[in-house]
Amino acid sequence: MKIFFIHNTAMWYRIPFFKKLNELFEIKYFFTDFNIIEDIYAESYKNAIKEMERLDYKISGSIFDLAKELFKSLMADLSFDQLKLVTII
Repeated sequence: MKIFFIHNTAMWYRIPFFKKLNELFEIKYFFTDFNIIEDIYAESYKNAIKEMERLDYKISGSIFDLAKELFKSLMADLSFDQLKLVTII
């Protein structure tokens, strides 16, 4: 199973969760707003990036960049049987 995981940022406390998911599934992470780490929590996003060195991730600057990256990834691998959109609130 391949998963595209979309989230706004990768806070330090979420990284172990992301790594554990990565052990179980083939995941590509898309983050939409890495600056929120500095804006809200006054921490550097560089620490989060160091912790994610073995994960397949992309940081998008806008929703349009995110859509472009998703489309590019989907077209690069046409082995998807089905595409499901799951929203967790």
